[in-house]
Amino acid sequence: MNCQAGFIKPLRARYQSVAQLLEQHRRDMPAKQALVDVERQRQISFAELAHAVDSVAVQLIRHGLGKGSRALLLSESSIEKIIAWLALWRIGAVVCPLDPFFYRSAALATVQTMAPDIILADAGQQDLDLLREVALPTLFLQSWGGAAPDDAAMSAATFADDLLTFDAPFETRALDSVAAPAASDLACLSCTSGTSGIPKVVAYDHHAYWENGQDSIDLLGLEAQDRSLEYRSLDWFSAQILSLMPFLQCGLTLHLARKFSYRHFPDWIASHRISFCAGVPAVINILLNQPLGEADGKRLSSLRRMSCSTAPLAEINWAEFEKRYGIPLVNLYGSSETGWICGNRYQQVCTGTVGRALDNVEIEIRSRIGASCPDGSAGQVIVSSDKIALGYLQADGQLHALRGAPLAMRDIAMRDADGCLRIIGRIDDLISRGGAKIAPAEIEAVLLSHPDVAEAAVIGVADAVYGQQPICFVVARAGRRIDPGAILRHCASLLPREKLPQQVLAVAALPRNPRGKLIRAELVRMHRQAAQASDQA
Repeated sequence: MNCQAGFIKPLRARYQSVAQLLEQHRRDMPAKQALVDVERQRQISFAELAHAVDSVAVQLIRHGLGKGSRALLLSESSIEKIIAWLALWRIGAVVCPLDPFFYRSAALATVQTMAPDIILADAGQQDLDLLREVALPTLFLQSWGGAAPDDAAMSAATFADDLLTFDAPFETRALDSVAAPAASDLACLSCTSGTSGIPKVVAYDHHAYWENGQDSIDLLGLEAQDRSLEYRSLDWFSAQILSLMPFLQCGLTLHLARKFSYRHFPDWIASHRISFCAGVPAVINILLNQPLGEADGKRLSSLRRMSCSTAPLAEINWAEFEKRYGIPLVNLYGSSETGWICGNRYQQVCTGTVGRALDNVEIEIRSRIGASCPDGSAGQVIVSSDKIALGYLQADGQLHALRGAPLAMRDIAMRDADGCLRIIGRIDDLISRGGAKIAPAEIEAVLLSHPDVAEAAVIGVADAVYGQQPICFVVARAGRRIDPGAILRHCASLLPREKLPQQVLAVAALPRNPRGKLIRAELVRMHRQAAQASDQA
């Protein structure tokens, strides 16, 4: 298998099942670290992983699961979660990962749409209200290493009947009749971020996972000797195709944390010699606004590159991060429905863009009237690819198909003469002032060029004369303060009159969901609240 990226036409490996990949890694590098939990300081080798996956797979079969069965996976990012995930794929079952605390009020409806046959959960989640509401058979995951779950509420009988153990003896022939899932088989039901409403349940086959994993390998130049770090939830499709799949396909060592920690990040990188780390703009901005000291900064020296995806990254912050830390950023672009669409290649990065379309993706930029836009003109992104998700699973169990037809994204972008895509903003976020369409990103870039501003966001608010006016929210850099008048004067020197923000609101932090995406609806509420307070003063 060739895991090296080739810039023009990388040699892509053909689809292999989980059983084939784990057997290959067990044979070629049995003692090598496969997974490392950097917070709990635990690890598992490829030989141990292959055995644990087979052991759990046999137990799942004994509980009546098989090809096409759906299992709701309620677990934090951990060694245990990945063992359970791979065991489900090992027997051709469908993984339904869900963070109930993230979706909260929508969690029950989401589970009902997924229609799982069983629940696999961390033992610590046994008191979760969702478990009682759903009332499905539930199996709890043993802690890796053989320790029983530290929860007195679970009786010894519960351990015996409902505990999935990773070292239970089994006969190899118990898996001989288990057919490996085909690339076209359903692999996962995962959820969108829900920033624009109720989260959608997206259906993927193994082909979508395989191709997107290969894209990650090619774009980032990942190899078996890499040691990667993922601190985002594995409930996110982005984390699954950026970290889980390359780990499986290349046999690299995957390090896991439940969330990003500014305090522990340098130690994680240095102690485990991390060579690649997933990134999101929120983390990049944290490391810029609270720069690591010289000693901690040097502890990042093993990092040969970081990715950046999930949300737009301001070009000025991109350049500043690379200058300060000397770590190249590779900006990627995709969605829950499409997987990776565009990406900068690690050999050639065009700062400020999300790179070129991938070889297995076709992109068209269309105007508001549906005409193709020439290079340099902004329009809506239209994507065609055979690795787009199968579709949205509806509440009635029917699939609203996505693959097989061009998919209209909610993003506005333009393509330059080199074929690189520059994201302008979301269609829903465009501000209409007196008939002129204003992309918040243009104003935000100017705001970020002010030395006092660490983060910025712009929204449109109702105006009796112009329809909408741009309003900006800014976060001060560490050790600085925001002078609204100075910020407005700075904007006036760089923006045309119709794009000037009408108000500057200084905030301690911008509202973001756990995936780091800006919640503009919350900004609208914050502006309304500030206006009411001003009227009452």
